[in-house]
Amino acid sequence: MNALPRNNASAALFAVLREIGIQAALTHKAALALHRNAQNNPQEIKVVVKLEGTLTIEGLCSIYSQAEGKPCRVTFVESTILDFNEIVLIAGIPVLPTHAILLQELSYRSLTTGSKGKPQGKEVARFFLECLLASGSTPLNQLSPLWQSPEILAEITRHIQALPNAKQHWISRGIDLSVSSGTLPAPSSPPQAQVGASESVNDDDSGRATLPDSEPPEPERPSAVGKDGRSPVTDIVAGEVVYILKQLGLECAILDSAASHLYSEGQSMAPEILIVIVLPPLSSPPDGASLMEQIYREDPIQFDWDSEIGKLFYRFRPGVVLPPLFQRSGKKCLVELLLSGSGGLPLLLPSDITWLGDLPVVPFLSLLLAKLEKWANYPKRANADELQLLLTLVPDLPVSLFRPWREREFMSEEFQAITEVRAKKFSQSFPDTEPIWAILGFLKLPPSLLSEHANVTIPGPNHAHSPVTDVAARRVVSILEELGFACALSGSAAFQLYSRGETRVSEWLDIIVLPPHSFPHNETWLKEKIVQKDPSQFKRHLARGTLLFNFPPDLVLPRSFQIKNNRTCTVELILLGTPAVPRLSASDIVWIDDLPVIPFLTTILLLLERWDNLHYKRDNTRDLKRLLTLVPNLPVSVFRPWSERRSMSITYQARSEVRAANFASSTLTKPIWRMLGFQVELN
Repeated sequence: MNALPRNNASAALFAVLREIGIQAALTHKAALALHRNAQNNPQEIKVVVKLEGTLTIEGLCSIYSQAEGKPCRVTFVESTILDFNEIVLIAGIPVLPTHAILLQELSYRSLTTGSKGKPQGKEVARFFLECLLASGSTPLNQLSPLWQSPEILAEITRHIQALPNAKQHWISRGIDLSVSSGTLPAPSSPPQAQVGASESVNDDDSGRATLPDSEPPEPERPSAVGKDGRSPVTDIVAGEVVYILKQLGLECAILDSAASHLYSEGQSMAPEILIVIVLPPLSSPPDGASLMEQIYREDPIQFDWDSEIGKLFYRFRPGVVLPPLFQRSGKKCLVELLLSGSGGLPLLLPSDITWLGDLPVVPFLSLLLAKLEKWANYPKRANADELQLLLTLVPDLPVSLFRPWREREFMSEEFQAITEVRAKKFSQSFPDTEPIWAILGFLKLPPSLLSEHANVTIPGPNHAHSPVTDVAARRVVSILEELGFACALSGSAAFQLYSRGETRVSEWLDIIVLPPHSFPHNETWLKEKIVQKDPSQFKRHLARGTLLFNFPPDLVLPRSFQIKNNRTCTVELILLGTPAVPRLSASDIVWIDDLPVIPFLTTILLLLERWDNLHYKRDNTRDLKRLLTLVPNLPVSVFRPWSERRSMSITYQARSEVRAANFASSTLTKPIWRMLGFQVELN
């Protein structure tokens, strides 16, 4: 089958799919051939589709079989992993990117009973290698967290067993099975990060469940040439110290101003010294002085050890351009090594370390609170400036980089209480920082800010346009605000807004209403008030007791409304305090596109509960998987699970743990649930 018939067949197929409103893309060998502009191709077109509503693969085949034209073998498969925003157009045909072709095929094999666990044939293995080589140089773990799922890693292991020479190509693209089961994806901005996570759960001596261990990249000796946006301390000295400690078998994390410089991508003041926390082995832990002496012995040319005062210095190589500060200090940099858990330092585990590029750094919240403590003890302008800069980073830090609900686990209640006092004192001196401390949960959001309704930004293109959210929800919210009630969208409308339109459009609108204290009325009273406010658009269905919104006659409605010949939307009002609704305050509400929405974690767990109650319905599974793909790159301003969990009972959290484990066992979502703090059990 040469290129022209293949393109004609594909064009005809996707014209039909577009006409019936189905998202789809070419995959497998035909897609790879289009990427490579190949002239020969197998006698088959394989298409990955996004199924919505009650549509099935069988139903789709029956639709397409009615299309006219010459016969061509077409195979439809449901997407198990795809973000349809990644689709590229080649000659007018929607095609998966090469890395997504590979991930889709590996995922399909891992879930297919006939091939699951079996060795890969040579033909299949060669095709996987062709896709891998065509996928570019971007590390795969930065393109999707699913590359770190145990199912995908198991398929990669089988691929290497079939083609041993492929191992070096996997390693060059960020997958090294001999080092780790993977690293979670790095956000695109800001800053660049790699957060390690393997697929095992550990318990430390205290019985505390921990996130998977973080495996750093293999150490490489740093060059003497600095990189843009860094300083000699972070770019040269830190690399040398981390390299030697790694060679000695010790994990470490950069602390203090050097860490600030890395998190802020060079915006903070260049550090003058390097302070590193070392995670000592449980057996015969060394002291800081002996470690510094050991580093000197490993490289006496670059390091100086003054045994009398117990200080270690790094000597810069000749030819390195240095700031005046280091010129005056004899081209030396002071290096301090501190042991984790000693002297008031947090007791870190390898899984707590954040990797910024090739350098290990203490968790962001630990750094932030250490800087707050330093300011409280020494309220100098320089300390305040550095702390303010770090606080400005908070709203845009993605979940894959910043997980304060996890970091709080190794902070005592006394330390958290002291932190709240310090945060209040700092915000009094610098009022602009008050909302940031509130985002972090150390201060209550002031009432003056609750009325601002600042919209958050969800990463990715926005397709969240439906008559339910664009028309019905806005009118209901407007009337409730006129009546003096705060409210938040829930259910399908919340799914739509968070997923930017990638979940199903529903004809049902759920809204949680926050009544004032000692509210004497119920939902029926509220529905009557809404009808009185706008009888032209609202009416009561007396038999069912529901509230209906009438869409304007000139409004074009989606196909699902047209099929049912329905121009109304059912509005369900749920008063806060109903047993099935988590506790919620006005400060918990998230604003998206000028609409109030329940918090993201609450949205996920309510959908998870629906999935469980409705016996794992396929459409609920798809919606939940789509929301979970958003997690790694959601900014802290959108997603605050450490504060959201406070509104959930212990019983509800325990049930959510069980439901999450059940969902993860049938889908490739374990890394995401673990990122959210759920201790998903391994198979």
